[in-house]
Amino acid sequence: MMFHYGYFGPWMWVGGVIWILLLVGAAVLIYQLVRHWAPPATRLGPAADDPLAVLKIRYARGEITREQYIQMQKDITAKEPPII
Repeated sequence: MMFHYGYFGPWMWVGGVIWILLLVGAAVLIYQLVRHWAPPATRLGPAADDPLAVLKIRYARGEITREQYIQMQKDITAKEPPII
């Protein structure tokens, strides 16, 4: 008497929920693996908070000249704020 629902019974929804949970779990696992194996330069971390590290990266990429690098380095390490 309880099995008259056929294929569209309540157990079909349970199976659908299980498949959705499996797909979401697989997507989270793939995201974590890709994030773990990403090169350190693309990750945000302590170097992103350090102004001297950011300055070195910009100089290494060629975004600023040597003179700009030296001046900015002096500005960052100066005891007093620069006069604008």
